[in-house]
Amino acid sequence: MATDAVIKKLEYLQRCLREGPLAGSDDADTQKLLEFLSSDMLQTPDEERALSSHMIRFMETFLRLRGQPQFSRLAQIVEVGHLSLLARFLANDGYKVRPCMGDFRYSLNMQTGNADILLALEVFEHVKDQDSIDISDIDIFNFSGINRFLQECRRLLRPDGCLVITTPNACSLRSLVNLVNHQNPATFYPHVKEYAPQDVVHLCARSGLKLVHFATFYAYYYLSHDRQKVLESYIMKPGFSPEHRGDCSFFIFCRDDASIPEPASPRA
Repeated sequence: MATDAVIKKLEYLQRCLREGPLAGSDDADTQKLLEFLSSDMLQTPDEERALSSHMIRFMETFLRLRGQPQFSRLAQIVEVGHLSLLARFLANDGYKVRPCMGDFRYSLNMQTGNADILLALEVFEHVKDQDSIDISDIDIFNFSGINRFLQECRRLLRPDGCLVITTPNACSLRSLVNLVNHQNPATFYPHVKEYAPQDVVHLCARSGLKLVHFATFYAYYYLSHDRQKVLESYIMKPGFSPEHRGDCSFFIFCRDDASIPEPASPRA
């Protein structure tokens, strides 16, 4: 039996579909995904295991993913790591989905060029550096793990495939609120490293991946419209941009040899 907290979060998600960040997206496919996610939550007594804090992220990711030209039931969809609830939903709905396992700092267990769509959902912030006995590697974060991970992602992509990344946004309004409250700016403190959007773009470019699409949305801490505007006004007063301040960053990348025009880079 679901806890009161889970039921309240389901009510909150329904409210987001009516009036929050997901307003206007209640078509048949979105409702089908909502029912799938709700069923999983209601069958899981443990609120933490129900992944209730990720439901908005799954919905937002689905809305953006289905607009990509690669997205079809003929596409080979690969998810790095165990299948998320979103990937399980797609598999149940007739899409070709499979996981890709391995130590993300090194090699991924799949042949080259097998993915039309490669999902790396909430993976980026968990990837540590590779093991080393060199003191210069031990006392700094050298990005060796994430660089190898992105090289492997490019290897797995077909020439016209795309890599989909979601990761917490280190430049979000939530991070700013944490800072002024004398708290760590991280969205979730145990993460290895949370990245600014420009950092993600830079790291991907070094590994032969170019940006196709970038956006942010509020996946974890929904701000009411009024509070969001108040916080944005404080950013704008000294001349900073209020754009891309959602707590979750969403990226689509392609291989740098793909014939897809590169959009403007996100501002940090």
